[in-house]
Amino acid sequence: MRKGLLFSAAGVLLAGSGTAFGACTPVLDCASLGYKYSSSECSGSGVACPFNTSKYFCAEPCTYTVTKATCDSQCKNVGDQACTKNGTVYYKACGSNKCGTGYTCTNGSCTSTCNYSYTAASCSSQCKSVGSTSCVKDGTTYYSSCGSSLCSGSQTCSNGTCVSPAPVSGYCCGYTDYCGYSGGTSSSYDSDCQSYYGRSCYQQCKSYGYPDCSDMHASCRASGGSPRFQNCGNYGGYYSLAGFACQ
Repeated sequence: MRKGLLFSAAGVLLAGSGTAFGACTPVLDCASLGYKYSSSECSGSGVACPFNTSKYFCAEPCTYTVTKATCDSQCKNVGDQACTKNGTVYYKACGSNKCGTGYTCTNGSCTSTCNYSYTAASCSSQCKSVGSTSCVKDGTTYYSSCGSSLCSGSQTCSNGTCVSPAPVSGYCCGYTDYCGYSGGTSSSYDSDCQSYYGRSCYQQCKSYGYPDCSDMHASCRASGGSPRFQNCGNYGGYYSLAGFACQ
């Protein structure tokens, strides 16, 4: 009788144990099992989840979404981290900006935001200071305009240098061939000046501080007079000065 009870208890225990094991169900969540990518992210080389065949497991998934076209539209280079998915290269992010200083990106093209044209050099050539409004483009500063003149009083600008006005009369350089210079061309006496001074007769004349004859003419006319040639004065035996009076 007692033995029968023991067998009955054992049978109940076994029966209970069998029921407990039968209550354990397998996990059917694909993501928790590692199947969390799409077929395209695995480039077709992954393993599909048996419970949801749209979910895949792959060793090296490509989850980047940025393409070269995206970076081009932003005027940027592509980034340095990439992967390939379905034959297309994708990037983690775009890289450096293609547009330099003074440019902005418009529809994938670098367009200038600095449209000023004056530089420090161009203003200096006019004997002027730079303007107050500026911008930078490709490392160069540009100005909306030049500033005030650097020349004082009655000075004029000549090739970026402030020069005082020529006198209205006296000796000057470059009036006739005989006087050492003729109309911007070489004088027939230049060979003598070159051999003795190492420069043209006109250049030697100017080196002594005499004004150009055309400048003196303009200065005379500006004062209301008319220049009148008087003579050529020989100077040093190798070039001559033209003498003018303003009447």
